[in-house]
Amino acid sequence: MSGLFRELFDDAAIFPPGNASPCDAVRGHLNHLASPYSNVVGPLVVSDARWDEVSAVLPLGEVIDVALVVTAGPDGVDRAVTRVMTDPSARLRAVEVSPAGAGAATGAGATTGVGATASAGAASAGAATGIGSATRTDARGDTTPPGSPHELVTAALHALAPATAAGVPGVVEVPLTTDAPRALEALAGSGATAKLRTGGVTPEAHPDELILATALVAAVRAGTPIKLTAGLHHATRTTEAGTGFEQHGLLNVALAINEALGGAEPSDVARTLAERDRGTLAAAVNTLPEDRVATLRGLWRSVGTCSIIEPVGELADLGVLEAAQLVGAGAPRGGS
Repeated sequence: MSGLFRELFDDAAIFPPGNASPCDAVRGHLNHLASPYSNVVGPLVVSDARWDEVSAVLPLGEVIDVALVVTAGPDGVDRAVTRVMTDPSARLRAVEVSPAGAGAATGAGATTGVGATASAGAASAGAATGIGSATRTDARGDTTPPGSPHELVTAALHALAPATAAGVPGVVEVPLTTDAPRALEALAGSGATAKLRTGGVTPEAHPDELILATALVAAVRAGTPIKLTAGLHHATRTTEAGTGFEQHGLLNVALAINEALGGAEPSDVARTLAERDRGTLAAAVNTLPEDRVATLRGLWRSVGTCSIIEPVGELADLGVLEAAQLVGAGAPRGGS
């Protein structure tokens, strides 16, 4: 299972609910990269609003991979990308935007509920880019109404143009509303990854099994790669102690995507997302063929999490992280 978790975890320590200071976030990220589990660690996730603070504490002589979340709106992408790409201590790995406005990207989507900012998307993205503000007609004569999933995705991709022109992959947040399948279809073939929010700081921010299953199946059928963010702190489906939040599990998600690849319907995939037997889930993941794992990870690009240690520890306890992944994983990543 050597490839299932490789560079899966984007380090979002600076975001809620972790809220690490820039200094602590950078120090923690460097510790992850120097650890025995370094090969499951992805880039450090930073918002454009906090970039100057983070940049000021990046170590000289090292280069850290960065995923940049742009909160300044579509017009701010070019400047934000330039700031990171010209920093000698950073290597830009991805740029994330939201057609639903800055709220979802900064965490407001997590505090107000999944998809709560979707209605603002046309005004935010359209006003800034000139896309999405009026009905459009394509070359075939088909019309696209303002605020439709296709319109909002088009606006987001337009905003990402400065990043993609520089060879940096783009990520577009897709709120988990009833329009999510159409938005995922609209992203197909664009080269961009869809970001799906799987948790937050309220119960409503955690999509139920059928909502997430519907989006996973739609992404697989469209061939649109996904990043999952927030709420994936555990190896398996969990009722979070203290909050009572129902949180999805990493192994559940892996098996759910695997089933979707096999043609399963959302109702079947939802049952896999609801499974709580840790031994059953671990055994199923450990029997996935390596070629299926490669296909699965081609679609499931990463997980944004403010806590890498927690899921890694649980995965190791369940025996789904091989010893070779936790010790002797090679030289620490980072560096020039």
